[in-house]
Amino acid sequence: MINKLTEINHQRSKGGLKKLTWKEIINEVRDYEKQAMMKILERLEFEFQGEIILNRLGEVVLIKGKAYKVSDLEYIIKKSGGGVYCLAFKNTF
Repeated sequence: MINKLTEINHQRSKGGLKKLTWKEIINEVRDYEKQAMMKILERLEFEFQGEIILNRLGEVVLIKGKAYKVSDLEYIIKKSGGGVYCLAFKNTF
């Protein structure tokens, strides 16, 4: 039986991509997640001018006067279809 990492890397090689370790895959996912969060915040900054101010270089967002690190935020979609930002719970185990 082929392990999952071997299977992932096999599929990546078909697309001309280099092999990755689990750590590199996790880092890619985190980077993508951060980029997606920045895009959402940019849209909200435009929609709620003055209430949300995004510092792209410092990766900090000011929401109703309170500063948050972008990496500490999660965007949660409610069952109703609306979304809310909340502080991410950082689990260290």
